[in-house]
Amino acid sequence: MTTSSSPQKKNSFADVWRRVRSILAAELGERPYAIWIAPLALVTADDARIVIACANEDARDAVAERYGQKIADLLARQSGLERAVDFVCPPTPHHAVVAAPQESEVSSFELRFAFLQRRAVRMGHERAGFAVGDDVLRMIAARIPKDARVLEQALERLAHCSAASGEPVTFESAQIWLAEMLRAYDRRITVDEVKRCVSRRYGLKTGDLESRSRRSEIVRPRQLAMYATRLLTGKSFPDIGRHFDRDHTTALYAVEKMASLALTNPEIAAEIDEIKRSLRDWTAGPKSTDGRN
Repeated sequence: MTTSSSPQKKNSFADVWRRVRSILAAELGERPYAIWIAPLALVTADDARIVIACANEDARDAVAERYGQKIADLLARQSGLERAVDFVCPPTPHHAVVAAPQESEVSSFELRFAFLQRRAVRMGHERAGFAVGDDVLRMIAARIPKDARVLEQALERLAHCSAASGEPVTFESAQIWLAEMLRAYDRRITVDEVKRCVSRRYGLKTGDLESRSRRSEIVRPRQLAMYATRLLTGKSFPDIGRHFDRDHTTALYAVEKMASLALTNPEIAAEIDEIKRSLRDWTAGPKSTDGRN
């Protein structure tokens, strides 16, 4: 007897899944599709159940809540048969770490960022089409403290998700694909904490960072605060702009300017690192899952 999970049926259902993905791409638009739908992969399909794999637990929960019913309805219409649709999270693949430096070698933000840059270039040579922008590498370096093995695994996960989805790595997709890994190390930092830290360091009031003043003694701290906010909270440029009473283009300019100066001006780089150090305990390991730090 031929079962419903035979290769022939799975191949025919793969065509149904491709049609559903095409419909979702047209309806959702490029960015939501690239972040949420493109990384999904068909695992199995029979007459009773369809299993779709997501990149991680956060993506699984978000896709099921936002698009689960829509995907189920589209699959039913395209195949002519209603089935239960389960979204699952496959185990994280383990990769060997090649020539990873000792932990002490990546104890500072600058060393972590440099390590990630070197490894990303090497991976780009090894895997056609894989590329990661410096904004993503800075975010990873800022949020994963001094663990070379985890830094490398973060890049491996990005490469895996990018290849599976056929989509490039962006700042937004990286945060989704690395959500579990980042959350393990994260101490949630707020924009208000960043503002207070920067204000104290430069002898200002937090309101000065939100003012319309163009005095140099306020402009530079404001730009540093916007840059630290982007790195340590992952907020979008429109969100950062709203927190500092500016538009998104001003926030984008400030972040890009500070990122450039951090690479060419040792004094600015030191200032940025001190701000990050005061906001985060770089020696802390991952949080335990039972709520204890």
